[in-house]
Amino acid sequence: MNEKATEILIVPPAASADRAPDWGAVSDEVLCPLCEYNLRGIAQPRCPECGYRFKWEEMLDERRRRHPYLFEHHPERNVGSFLRTAHGGLRPRRFWSSLHPVQPSRVSRLLAYHLIASMAAIVLSVSALALETGLAQGGFSSGFRANMSVTINNTSGALKQYAESRYGSVQGYVNAVYPRSTRATILQGTWRTIQKSWPIGSGPGAMLLVRYAPVVLWPWATVLSLLIFQMSMRRIKVRPIHLLRAAIYTHDVVICVTLAMFLFAMGKLALNFPDSILLVVFEWLPIGCAFLLVLLCYRLHAATMLYLRFDRAWAVVVASQVIVVLILLNLILPLEIW
Repeated sequence: MNEKATEILIVPPAASADRAPDWGAVSDEVLCPLCEYNLRGIAQPRCPECGYRFKWEEMLDERRRRHPYLFEHHPERNVGSFLRTAHGGLRPRRFWSSLHPVQPSRVSRLLAYHLIASMAAIVLSVSALALETGLAQGGFSSGFRANMSVTINNTSGALKQYAESRYGSVQGYVNAVYPRSTRATILQGTWRTIQKSWPIGSGPGAMLLVRYAPVVLWPWATVLSLLIFQMSMRRIKVRPIHLLRAAIYTHDVVICVTLAMFLFAMGKLALNFPDSILLVVFEWLPIGCAFLLVLLCYRLHAATMLYLRFDRAWAVVVASQVIVVLILLNLILPLEIW
């Protein structure tokens, strides 16, 4: 055994995960998963090229090369692996602790996962807002109808006389002019909204594309911002696929947010609760977007710290998201104004 290998073997066993292997017994090349630097012969579990910290068992154990349920690694069960990946991401620290850069990336399946997640989020969001619009346009709540009856009865004007002469009573007038909301009228209003939004060349369809563009573009803008910061952190050779992987598996939380919106609207429809919060939703839209951005930052921090293992992860995440917001505003606002 050569002198270099002998020196490695006498490293004190302070932690078995950090003890260098017997390089004489390792025949395969061992490359850094982030920058592909050849790690053969080094004693410390840290890449001297990009600074990535790892565990030797991650690098050398073939059994750890395939994730147990990741969508990228299981084309034999597409639906199940997609659902398990989206569900696993709800606990980001556990998810990113189980995923390592050593595990191979499959670009086509990663992009397919992003496309499916983005389309699902857009469909759920549009459906939820269409249902809310149907609730607003499909009829009138019992409270509104009661207030109208009281208001007309307390007046002695022409409207009360017209209601009694034309409809027999004030209540008959209210029933005819302000019909009670039903599931049928709500669904009719929902369908009208969807029909108006569907033609892409029309005004509503074009606005739909503009407003949901950030849902698709956020991971790509995040990758660009992280590329800037990896250069400032002397991680110039980190492969972009790892940044894209971190961004896409962070971004899929939009499915859960839009699913909650859709289930809330469906619950109101099932309970025949006609009062819509559509106006409230639009009034609180900036706060909702800020909440989603905070959620994305929390998940991206877990990916940056546990998967990419960047130094000063929170500072990198916050600064990168400031850049992302500026990029998206510069792309979306001119189109919105136009």
